[in-house]
Amino acid sequence: MELLRIKRPEMLKEHSPEDLGRVLGLDRAPEVKTLRRKLSRLATVGRATEFGRALAERRVAERGAALGFLYADGPSSAAC
Repeated sequence: MELLRIKRPEMLKEHSPEDLGRVLGLDRAPEVKTLRRKLSRLATVGRATEFGRALAERRVAERGAALGFLYADGPSSAAC
C-alpha cells in the first residue's frame, strides 16, 4: 500500500482488485475487511517486521533475477 501511496485500506476500493492482486502475487487483492483483520492480527502480535522480511525473502528467492531496487533518501524522496 505504501509503494502505491494508498494511505488507508478503504482506499483500496478505488483500485482494481485484479491489478492490486498482481502486485501482491495473487489473482485478486483481498477485500478491505480481510485486509483490516490481517493487519490487526499482525499488529497485535508485533510481528509485522518479521512478516515483511519473510515476504521479501520469498519474493527474492522466486523472482530474484527480475527484481530491482528503489533507493529513497529522507523525507524529500516522498515528493518525487
